[in-house]
Amino acid sequence: MVWGAIWLDERGVPRRSKLVMSRDFDAKKHGYSAQTYIETLTEGFPPHWKRFQLFMHDNAPIHKARATLRWLEERKIETFMWPPYSPDLELRLQITQSYRYAVTYSIGHPQSANALLGAY
Repeated sequence: MVWGAIWLDERGVPRRSKLVMSRDFDAKKHGYSAQTYIETLTEGFPPHWKRFQLFMHDNAPIHKARATLRWLEERKIETFMWPPYSPDLELRLQITQSYRYAVTYSIGHPQSANALLGAY
């Protein structure tokens, strides 16, 4: 399975990483497990992760596993809240939410258009 991350760097340039997630042969049907997901996250996050960013993944069982949630919590990684059984990612809404979060984190609630434009 290919695991990918997309983010904006310090200059606002889109970046991506791509890792191949290994199968867990101890897992049911030799598929993927929370452990292989955590190993992939451990390899894929540094050095790109910034505190103000939100992490997005779906409701796959390995994403909701206690071990995965504990790993994210220990690193203070905030995630998007997805409704259970969401058939699509509604990317436009998630990007808007991410932008609002980043602006609020960096300058608070903008009081003018210039303050908003200056945030990025």
